[in-house]
Amino acid sequence: MSAEQNERTAVWRNSEKASGSRIELIGFDNEQPDYGVQSWLERMETLPDLVSVLLFSTEMLHSHTGLEQDFLLGDLQCSYYGRHFNEERKRQNWTAFQLRGLVAEFKKHGIRVMLSFFDMRVSAESAKMLSVQRKEQEWLDLHPEVCYVNHLGKIRPNICIWKHLSDGTLYEDFFLNRLTAFLKDYGFSGFHGCDGYGHPRYPLCATDFSEDMVNQFSQWLNDPVPQLEIPERAEWILKFRREAWSRFHAQRHAQFWRKTAGALKSAGLECWLNTCWTRDPHEALFRYGVDYRQLATCGISGFIAESSAAVLEMEGWNYTEASAVEKCQAMLMRLKAMIPDTEIGLLGCIKDGMEQYNALRHCPMLMCSEAYTLANLFCRQRRCTESVMECLGDGITAGEWHLVDRIRELAFSGSAEHLSCAHVVWSDAAFDREFSVYTDSRPEERFASSHVLLYELLHAGAVLPSILPADDVADGMALVLFNPAFFPADELTVLRNKAGLLFEIGLTSDGSSQIRCTSRGKIISVTDLPETAVEDPAEIKSWLKPLPEKRIPSGAFDRIAALQNQETSPVLADSEKKDLRILSFFTAEKTLRLVLRNERSTYLEPRIRIRVPVQSVAALTQDPSRPVVLENQENETVFSVRIPPKGTILLDVCCS
Repeated sequence: MSAEQNERTAVWRNSEKASGSRIELIGFDNEQPDYGVQSWLERMETLPDLVSVLLFSTEMLHSHTGLEQDFLLGDLQCSYYGRHFNEERKRQNWTAFQLRGLVAEFKKHGIRVMLSFFDMRVSAESAKMLSVQRKEQEWLDLHPEVCYVNHLGKIRPNICIWKHLSDGTLYEDFFLNRLTAFLKDYGFSGFHGCDGYGHPRYPLCATDFSEDMVNQFSQWLNDPVPQLEIPERAEWILKFRREAWSRFHAQRHAQFWRKTAGALKSAGLECWLNTCWTRDPHEALFRYGVDYRQLATCGISGFIAESSAAVLEMEGWNYTEASAVEKCQAMLMRLKAMIPDTEIGLLGCIKDGMEQYNALRHCPMLMCSEAYTLANLFCRQRRCTESVMECLGDGITAGEWHLVDRIRELAFSGSAEHLSCAHVVWSDAAFDREFSVYTDSRPEERFASSHVLLYELLHAGAVLPSILPADDVADGMALVLFNPAFFPADELTVLRNKAGLLFEIGLTSDGSSQIRCTSRGKIISVTDLPETAVEDPAEIKSWLKPLPEKRIPSGAFDRIAALQNQETSPVLADSEKKDLRILSFFTAEKTLRLVLRNERSTYLEPRIRIRVPVQSVAALTQDPSRPVVLENQENETVFSVRIPPKGTILLDVCCS
């Protein structure tokens, strides 16, 4: 790792357990001399290193001309969509000078403060429906040309950050000029790029098909798009230039952030970006034109991974047999392997008064399961993430902050001194080849991506806490490769020669789909991998729904997951295998950390087998609430534990 990368990676972690909080102005009190900052911080055992203040509307930035005079910010800056109240107070009317004072108060405590907002335009009609006040004429009212134009030719109320203003200026140049001045004038430490900025608001199949964006696309292609009406133009691009459409947007998005993050860094300011709608690298690039590799080289401080598995489950937004936790686990592993030297924090979605979810109060077990799982995934034997930004941080009591702090402390406790498991292998070359073939395939013939294969294997109960870039694979490791057809021949040969045990799952070079297990080159088993047909090949415009591609039937991975665990894992489930998920790693030579998750909505009491003699088992979580009784069987140890519905327990196993 370079010195610059080390410096970047250390920027968040000012304490053993790095933490942050995203919060609106409604979380503070402008009638207090310190705006309620001290009172807010006193509720926490662990102070945040970083706070992201969500002002929601971009109007303040767009109209910023300095801070010579004070003025009212407006309802849409004081809370998300101008929501009227939270648990503690009604929305207050903040002024510009008070906002600057709030930032200064945080800095007195050594806390860095980021600015964040969304890309939304709230029309006069919408403001009336929300019962909030907005300016009679906002900047976006005068510049509708920077709003998205969808596949039907309709203008959407969100900013397309790659477009031109009517005078020919790129929005990104206008934005950057305003942003740097705004951050300096208010004293912010940097910028947090969220929805609409860190990643696009809409999928590429839906927007933007305006003359502006299609002309930019044609110039990038060096091949003009046919002159058609917008609906026909959109259909032509998606049918004949689908991969190029994604790659073009990845380049434009990187250009935006290369300018912005570079300028902020030169000014001594930070730049953090949210990842894209909880999507893995493949889907982020296909659906939204986001290439994390390009963004990681733009000078950003790091990513904050949208990983709201608990919220997805609570809202009923999971449409696969695999749980949202399993899919977020696969996403985070692949994200970190793609950009192993870039810091990734988690966006811990615990509550949101405007969106009306509250994992902290309504589903605390789901919240714990998300936290304990995602904090214990590894790349190069280091955690995939070592920091969390709680979202949102208003209206939380001292007792609730104590619970959150305890969960995070436990989640990140212990380091992986040794990983006894199979390792998923990441290859940049394979990723790009898979992406090209996937996008060029007829929609009804699109195969299950490597991301889908990984989360389906996790759903089958495979113990897989680790992922490695191909260059980091050592001799004798147990490896898992997905869609081996796309690995370059020389890279695949090296991996096959190095692997002690190798599982190859998915498409092969002859076009078949298989599950193949070999040991030092000797074939143990080969079976066909069944797939279901694509039900509806039309691209889906909601990120909540899975991509239309061939699916893996239920149960197809059960046998290979069991074989992999039997051959590579120091811990096995003797019962309740269908609903139990296991992660394990050694925190010391003879101390095995177990993360045991219950996927069902009733209590689970699995029988756990440790494949070495055990002296004792200590519960780190409140459950199990009774001592663990050990049963020695030859050179193995067996015990049972009770896991709460949708909950996760952490155990330390002291081995003999």
